[in-house]
Amino acid sequence: MPPDNRLLVITDLDATLLDASYDFAAAQPALDALRDGGHQVALASSKTLAEMEMVAARLSLSAPIVAENGGVLAWPRDDGGWRVEKIGRAHV
Repeated sequence: MPPDNRLLVITDLDATLLDASYDFAAAQPALDALRDGGHQVALASSKTLAEMEMVAARLSLSAPIVAENGGVLAWPRDDGGWRVEKIGRAHV
């Protein structure tokens, strides 16, 4: 079986994927190329999970989210929701 060459690209939001006005038009060609290549884009940020869920929906992303400076991990569920794991000191 040939190796799986798909990528999981993890990106921050502010001044990386989104500009100062929260627009992602400049990043859209790269997002489209990744999607067309079968790759996924995951978001990682200090933002709250609620903020990041909105961004993921706007970008039509369905990869995991790392929110609140790594304090929250969320995986998409088949029903459209998110499986959420809050990482506390006991997990560090």
